[in-house]
Amino acid sequence: MLTKKQLIITAFENLDADMLEVLLNDGQAYQDVPKDIFVEELRRYFTKIKTYEGVDLNFKACKGHCGSCNKEKTGYSFINSENVSMMSLIFDETEDDYTDIYKCGSFSPIDKEIETEWSSISFYEEDKVNYLPTVKNFQDERLSNKAVKEIETEIENEGILSADFCVEWYQNYDKLQNWSEIFNGKTYRYKKEVKDYISKLSFVVSMMKAEKLAYKYWQEFINIPIISEESIKDWLIRCDHDLHNHIYGFPYESDFKHGYFLVDNIKFNLLDVYYIQNLSEVLLKYFDWIPYPNPITEKEDQNYSNDDFSDFPF
Repeated sequence: MLTKKQLIITAFENLDADMLEVLLNDGQAYQDVPKDIFVEELRRYFTKIKTYEGVDLNFKACKGHCGSCNKEKTGYSFINSENVSMMSLIFDETEDDYTDIYKCGSFSPIDKEIETEWSSISFYEEDKVNYLPTVKNFQDERLSNKAVKEIETEIENEGILSADFCVEWYQNYDKLQNWSEIFNGKTYRYKKEVKDYISKLSFVVSMMKAEKLAYKYWQEFINIPIISEESIKDWLIRCDHDLHNHIYGFPYESDFKHGYFLVDNIKFNLLDVYYIQNLSEVLLKYFDWIPYPNPITEKEDQNYSNDDFSDFPF
């Protein structure tokens, strides 16, 4: 007969959240969150995994230990025949039970190689049992709500977002994308919506800001009398250097009749990126003529590497 701890490991192998709901202890925190939240996140993740096509779901528990922060801690990585780990977990234990279960990002299984590690589960800071919001949390939450309200009101009232609105909105609220939080693995539920909008606007705003430069290069292009690899070589090199992110074509679905392009059902004014859009298509057309590596970039890198850093104390 299997012990409780063995049944828990088997439930993870079988992607069985229902069994974990029965086996894990009520009133106990796992990965710093209450049991019900922990199990529901596992249920969401297991359900997602089961939709993957062509993936071996026969995961087996492989014992190992943390290779970084908690080297004395042991646990299991759940690995299939393709050496894909669907998650690696530390299991704090007593003789007959597990007192905590939590994700490990640097797990080293014994006698098994992990070729691919899936991202598995994560939790918002607000869900953690020891979460105590700070003044900054309250300020960020108010600012996040304000940002979402502003952009959703603009979408509702105008239908199509303009460059003037997008650039100002992004400049005002991009700071909510706090990189120190990302590096520390912290995410907040109250930032979910605003970060989604920031992500969608990031490249769009970069295109809008590059429009004047794109106009300059477009004017140069239309004044080249005969298009040949030799005649536009210098132009292509400079375009690639100054507008490298736009050499692969325009990435968004466009409605030329109604004058907008779409980013996940949000409409943006196509005229605000008119020259970027046209230039992107030209650069894509002549992509094979663009030298790699770019001579300008290569020279800049060489100059940088030749700089004298001897005065620096490191």
